[in-house]
Amino acid sequence: HLSNPLLQSCMKELKLMFEFGFMMFDPSTTFESIGQNLDFLRAIVGDGSAAAVFCRMIPYDGTPIKDTLEREGRLRGDVCNPDYDFLDSRVGDFYVALKRIVDVTGWIHGHRALSPAINFAWNELSIIDGLFARLSGSDSYRESLRRITRESNALLFNVVDDLRSAFASGRSHHWRADMLQASAENFLHQLVAERNEFIVRHQDALLTSLQRESAMLCT
Repeated sequence: HLSNPLLQSCMKELKLMFEFGFMMFDPSTTFESIGQNLDFLRAIVGDGSAAAVFCRMIPYDGTPIKDTLEREGRLRGDVCNPDYDFLDSRVGDFYVALKRIVDVTGWIHGHRALSPAINFAWNELSIIDGLFARLSGSDSYRESLRRITRESNALLFNVVDDLRSAFASGRSHHWRADMLQASAENFLHQLVAERNEFIVRHQDALLTSLQRESAMLCT
């Protein structure tokens, strides 16, 4: 379980890749619990070991939480798109604002979203490390990938934390979707440049290995 600090430490020490899904929001979410969830995410991926992702719990039909929300009169939407009200309306306003900023930029979701692209690069590098002796420049590429991951995670966490503080206190905030969009595109540009430079440098070795494996499968 990723909430176990010892397991996190062992996985990272052994250089084992991991991916995770994380429900930042649920029907009982409060501003305090959001802060605790951010602390958790910072603890496991604040070092840039994986791109941060999070979502909202969905009360699917047939689940106990859906039945509870229905009894409490908090269930919204329909069987295809179930939704609910938060106990604190300010949390609902915060969630709408965060969703608008993060979803519009495609930071976590979407075919050009930043977090999935970063995690794809990490998985690709892990596979390459497993199939080949350490390729020249792999340590440098790994550090660049870790830096991009760490800095993008930090920005995303700051956005969530600043919005949380603003809506909890009733003050305004300065975050806009276009601001985050520009940052996401900048990180994505850095990622693609670093990844392509590394892959192109070793494309002959990679292609030769793939051709060899393909030939073996055909025999």
